[in-house]
Amino acid sequence: MRDYLLRDRDLSQPVDFEDTLIVVPTAQAGRRLRKALARLCESNGTSLLSAQTVTPAWFLHNSLVSPDVASPLASKAIWARILTTIEPTDYSEFLPAKGQQRDYAWALSTSQMLIGLQSSLADTGLAIRDVQQAAGQALEEPDRWAAMGRLETQYLEALHAQGLKDRFEGELAAADSPRVPEAVARIVVAAVPGPTPLMARAIENLAKSITVEVLIHAPEQLAARFDALGRPINGKWNGEICIPDGERDLMLAASPKTQAEMVPGILAQSATELGPDDVAIGVPDRTVIPFLESTLKDHDLAAFDPNEKLITRHPLCGVVKALYSLLLGNSYEAFASLVRLPDMLVCVQTACDAPTTELLADLDKFQNKHLPMSFADIEQCFADATYGEQPDKFCALGRTVVFVRNQLNVLNEPDLGTGLRQVLTTIYKDRKITDGNARDEEFKRVANAINTVLKELATAADVTTKELDQSIALFIDRLGSEAYAREREPTELDLEGWLELSWNDAPLMIVTGMNEGSVPDSRLGDVFMPNSLRRALGLADDSSRLARDAYIMSALIHSRHDDANAHGRVVFIAGKTSQLGDPLKPSRLLFRCSDEELLVRTAKLFGDVDEIQKNFKYSISFRLDPSPPPDLHADRFKITSMSATRLRDYLSCPFRFYLKHVLKMESMDDAKRGMDVLDFGNMIHDVLQKMGEDEKISRSKNSEVIGVFLERTLEGWVTSRFGKRRSLPIIMLLESAKQRLAHAARLQARLSEEGWELVEQPEATYHIVDM
Repeated sequence: MRDYLLRDRDLSQPVDFEDTLIVVPTAQAGRRLRKALARLCESNGTSLLSAQTVTPAWFLHNSLVSPDVASPLASKAIWARILTTIEPTDYSEFLPAKGQQRDYAWALSTSQMLIGLQSSLADTGLAIRDVQQAAGQALEEPDRWAAMGRLETQYLEALHAQGLKDRFEGELAAADSPRVPEAVARIVVAAVPGPTPLMARAIENLAKSITVEVLIHAPEQLAARFDALGRPINGKWNGEICIPDGERDLMLAASPKTQAEMVPGILAQSATELGPDDVAIGVPDRTVIPFLESTLKDHDLAAFDPNEKLITRHPLCGVVKALYSLLLGNSYEAFASLVRLPDMLVCVQTACDAPTTELLADLDKFQNKHLPMSFADIEQCFADATYGEQPDKFCALGRTVVFVRNQLNVLNEPDLGTGLRQVLTTIYKDRKITDGNARDEEFKRVANAINTVLKELATAADVTTKELDQSIALFIDRLGSEAYAREREPTELDLEGWLELSWNDAPLMIVTGMNEGSVPDSRLGDVFMPNSLRRALGLADDSSRLARDAYIMSALIHSRHDDANAHGRVVFIAGKTSQLGDPLKPSRLLFRCSDEELLVRTAKLFGDVDEIQKNFKYSISFRLDPSPPPDLHADRFKITSMSATRLRDYLSCPFRFYLKHVLKMESMDDAKRGMDVLDFGNMIHDVLQKMGEDEKISRSKNSEVIGVFLERTLEGWVTSRFGKRRSLPIIMLLESAKQRLAHAARLQARLSEEGWELVEQPEATYHIVDM
C-alpha cells in the first residue's frame, strides 16, 4: 500500500499528500498507514509532511457541521417530546397499550432505538416511512412500520418547524453532493471491504469530477470476485480457506480467560525470532480484551485497545453524573457515592481541610449512628443543635457537607452549562495539566467532549424541555454516546478488531474469539431489521458479511504464506464458552476445508476442553505489623479490670481483643439501614436509666404516668439520634420499643406498689491479679 502511494513521489524531497485523500476502513488503519509512510520516508532520508486519511463515513459526516442540521441532542430532544405527548392508542401497533411506564427515561431510550433504526436505513438512503414501499412483500409487520412512519413524519415536521433538518437528511444530501477540500485532486480507496451503499454513492459521485483509485488487497487473478469499489461479491467466496498447519494453528479454549492465557505460550514459541513489532493480536470478540490485558501484563507485555472509550467511564464524567444524581435524588447514597470519588476526595481535602481518612471515617460513623435517608437529613443534623452533638465530632464531614451544598446551589440553575462549568472549575482548580502526559491528554479530551455537549444543549434551547430534571436526563443520556481516543505508549501491543487486521503486516498474527457472532458478526437478534428485510432493502446482510469475512481471513493467511513471508503464521483461537458460561459455536469459516480435514476440525473444535485452574503457591500479600502507633497513650495497656463482655472477647481471640479494645479498631461501613441489636438494646437501656434517675417517676405507682414518661423519653432519644424524618425500619422498631416500655411501665408500677425500690448497682467486673 505504501509503495503504491509513494511510487510516483520524489523521495529526495519531503513528501506531501495534500492533493490526495486516502480512504481507509477504520481510524486505526489510517494510523498504521501514516506510520508506515513516515517510516519509509525516514528510511529514504526525507520526511512525510502530511497524509490525509479518512474513513468512508467522513464523506457523509463532513457535511453535518452545517448550522441547519440538527445536533444529536436536538434530534433526541424532539423525539422525546413527541413520544411524551402523543396518545399511545393512536400508535398501538408500535407502542404497547399497557404495562409500560412512559416517563421521560422511557422516551429517551425509545428515541435512541428509533434513531438507531434511522441510522441503519440511512446507509441505503431510506427513511422509516420509505420502508413499506421499498421492502414490498419482504415486510412482515407493515402496520408497525406504518405507525413508526407516522411518528417519523411528526418528528421531521417538528424539526423543520425549527428551521432544521435531520442529520440523516444531511447525509443523503452529502452523498448526492459530496464535498472535499479544494486541494484534493485524487481519492484513493485503500482496501475498504465494506462501504455502505450511501457511502459508495458519495464516492461514485465524486468520481465524476475527481480521480478515484480503488485498491484491493488481493492478487490480480481474483479481481472478478470484487465489485468496482472493492467489495467482495456474494457467492464468490464460498470456497475452501486453507490453514497451512491446522493441527498447530487452530486451537480451542474453554473460556475467554483461557484464550488469553494461550497467547503468551504462542509468543514464547517465537521469542528468539520475533519482537513486539513482529506480533499482531486480533480480538473480534471484545469480551476477551480484559483477560488479554491482564494476562499480558503478568508477562511484562503492555497491551493497548485502540478502540475509543466511552467518556462515561472516565472519572471526570463520573463526577458529573454523581453531582446530578445528588441534585435530583438528594439521597444519602448519592452523597456518599459523590464524596467517595477519588477526584472529590482530592478536592475536599484541600478546599475543606478534610483529610481523606478522617472524612471517610466520619462518613461511616455518622451513617451508622444517625442512619440518614437523605442529604437533607445530614444537613439538618449539622444545622439543628437538638439533633445530637455531631458538629464537634464530625468536623471533616461537616465542612464537606457545606462545600457540597454550595456546589449544588450553583448547579441548580436553569442554564446547565454555566452552573456545571463553574462547579467543575471549583473541583478541579488544583488539577495540574502536563502536555504529553497520557492521563492529562485524556482528561482534556473528555472535558472538551463534555463542553461540546453543553454547547449542543445551549444551541438546542428552543427544542429541549424546560424541566430541569428532564434537561439533566437529556444531557447525561447524550454524554453516553460520546467517546474519546486514548493515548498509546510506544511499547504497547495493539489489540485490534477484525476489520483492522488486514492492515497489520506482522509475521505472527494471533486471532482470538473466532466464534459465530464475532466472525462473521451476525445480527440475528435485530427486532426491526431481520436478515430478509436487510437483503430486500440493499443493506449489509449475513451473506455479504460472510463474503467480506471470508475474504479477510483468506488475505490474513495468504499474506503470511507467500514467497516474501515464508515464515509467517496465523493462529486462530475459538472459545467454547463465553464469559458467562454460555456455549459458543466456532466460526463457520473455520470449517471451509476439504472433507478429510473437516472431520479432524469438527472433532477438535467441538471436543471437550478442560480449563486448567492454577493452584498458586500460598503467600502473604503484606506483612501485618501489630505494633501500636507511637502516639497511643500508655494507659491503654494497663488493663486492671475486665467486664464479662470483654472477657468473652479475650477468650475468643486475644489478638482480636487487642485490636478492638486496646487499639480501638472496629469494622464499619455505611451499609447499615436500620438499628441493630446493640442500638435497640442501648435505646431501651438509656430510656430505662432515665426513669431510674428520676426518683419521682421510679417510685410512682401509676403505670400511665410511668408510660407517658418512658414514651416521651423514647421519642426524645430517637429524635436526637435520627432526627424527625424516620425510615420505615426505625418506625417499626420504635413501635416495638413502645410496646415493651409500656409493659415495663406496668411492671414498675406494680413493683412500686409492692414496696420495691430501684437502687443503682454497677456492672460486675473481674480484677486481674498478677501471678
